[in-house]
Amino acid sequence: MERNLCILILLSAILNAKGFFWFSYRVITHNKIITYEEKNISPHMIEGNFKKLSTCVVKINNAKSDSNLHLLNKNFNKILPCFYPYGSRILSKTDSFIGGIEDINELVIPPTKFTVDFKDQFANITIVK
Repeated sequence: MERNLCILILLSAILNAKGFFWFSYRVITHNKIITYEEKNISPHMIEGNFKKLSTCVVKINNAKSDSNLHLLNKNFNKILPCFYPYGSRILSKTDSFIGGIEDINELVIPPTKFTVDFKDQFANITIVK
C-alpha cells in the first residue's frame, strides 16, 4: 500500500513538472580557439508559481518521436541566444610576453529555469524566476 502511494506521488510530480528545465552554459577560449565547453539542459522537478520574465521563439526541426529533452539538446545552438540577457558574464584576460600574446575569454550563463512549449516547427521558450 505504501509503495503504491509513493509511486503515485512520484508519477504526479513528474507529470506536473514536465515542462520545466534548467539551462547553463560555459565556454573558454584561448587565442580564439575553444578549449573548454560545457552545455547543460536538464529537467527541473520543482513545482511552484514562477514569474515569467520573457519569451523567445525558436524555429526547430520537430520530430514527433523525440522527447522534449532530446529536442532541446539537439537544437542547443539555436536556443542559446535566448539565454544571453539573463545573468551571462564574460571574463577576458590578455597577457603579453616576449613570445607573443595570450588572449583568454570565458563566457558563463549560470543555471536558469525555463519552460518550453512545442508548436508545429517552433519552440516557445519562457524564462521563469
